[in-house]
Amino acid sequence: MSKKIAVLITDEFEDSEFTSPADEFRKAGHEVITIEKQAGKTVKGKKGEAQRDHR
Repeated sequence: MSKKIAVLITDEFEDSEFTSPADEFRKAGHEVITIEKQAGKTVKGKKGEAQRDHR
């Protein structure tokens, strides 16, 4: 059964702490949704990984 998984992130997140688990969730067939306090804002990790799926 596929699930939606919400992840709270903001600027300067630790890239691997988000991307590694998110990739595994996606491989398992789940949808990963990012949430940031400002809707539509592109956030960047410490190593430059940008995320913009937030609601």
